[in-house]
Amino acid sequence: MPVSETVTCRNPSSAAGETLTVIAPPFIVYLLALLSKLPITCAARVSSHRAGGRRGATVNVSLCAFSSNWGRISATTLSTSAPRSVGLSTSSIRPSITYDKRDNRLFPSRGFMLHGSWEWAPDMRGLLGHAVGDAVGGTFNFHRTTLYGRYYLPVGDCVPFLQGFVLKANATFGWIKQLNPKEPLPISEMYYVGGINTVRGYQLRSISPTVMVPLSNRPDANITPFNVGGDKQVIFNLELEFPIFEKVGIRGVLFADAGNAYAKGSPFFHDPQHDLPLGMFWSVGFGFRWFSPIGPLRFEWGIPLTPRSKADFLGGDPPILFEFTIGNSF
Repeated sequence: MPVSETVTCRNPSSAAGETLTVIAPPFIVYLLALLSKLPITCAARVSSHRAGGRRGATVNVSLCAFSSNWGRISATTLSTSAPRSVGLSTSSIRPSITYDKRDNRLFPSRGFMLHGSWEWAPDMRGLLGHAVGDAVGGTFNFHRTTLYGRYYLPVGDCVPFLQGFVLKANATFGWIKQLNPKEPLPISEMYYVGGINTVRGYQLRSISPTVMVPLSNRPDANITPFNVGGDKQVIFNLELEFPIFEKVGIRGVLFADAGNAYAKGSPFFHDPQHDLPLGMFWSVGFGFRWFSPIGPLRFEWGIPLTPRSKADFLGGDPPILFEFTIGNSF
C-alpha cells in the first residue's frame, strides 16, 4: 500500500496555460471531478529523508481542489515527516498553492508563476497524545512561510532586433518561527544565502547572521565569526538571457542579485551587523549556459558589490567568484 498519492486534475477543453495548485481533502477532488466530468490521473510516490540526524520516513498525503474556470489544475502534496526512531526529529505538514502561467515549465520565456507554502511542525505529543506523539516524533516545533514569484518577458516582443532575449525576475521571501522556547531550532532549519542559486558572487550559504566563537577552549584563544542562520530571508534575482550559438544550445546571461538572511528579532531589510544598501548583499555578473544532452549546464561569474572584510568573513569575499552547476536557474 503506497504511503503517498498525487492527484492531478486536467481540463482538456482549455488551451490556456494556467495551472492552479491548492489544498483540500482528497474526496472533494473526486466529487468535483465527477460533477464537472474532468478526468483524473493518480500516481503514487514514496520518499525518505534524515530527520535530526536519524533515519526518517516521509508520508505524503494528496490534497487537491479545483474550479472548472481554470485551464489546468494540478495537485500538490501535504508532507508529514515522521522519524522511525525516537530522538531529535521534525514532523511537519506543508500545504502549498501555486498559480502558473509560464509557457514552458523547464525553459520558460514568457508568463509568470506565483507560489506560497506554509509548513507546520507542531508538538505531536500535545496534539496526538504521548503514545502516538512519541512514535511519530517532533522535537523541533515551528511554522515556516515561503512565498516566491517569477516573471518572464521575451524582449523581442518589445525590441524586434533582440529576438531570443528573455528577461527573467525572481523574488523570494521566507520566514520561520520557533514554537517551543525550550528547543531552539537546529541550524539545518535556518536560512543561509549565497551561491549560484541564491545570491551569486558570494560563497555557498556564507551569508548569515554570525556569533563570535573561540577557535579552541583556551582562555587566550582567538575568536572567529560562526554562521548561525537567520529566521528570515529575502532573495531577488534579475537576469537577461540571450542566444550565443542557438543551434547548439549555448546562451549567455547577465544578472544582478540581492538578498540576505536576517537574525531573530531583526526585521526584513535591516542587518545590524553590516552597513548594506536596503539591508541586502548585492552582486552582478555574467555567464553562459549550455543546454547539453545531459541537461542544462551553468557557468557563471559573480562580482560582489558589497564584499565583506576579512574580519566579517574568513578571508573576505573574492573580487569575482566562478560557480558551476547542472540545472536551470529559475
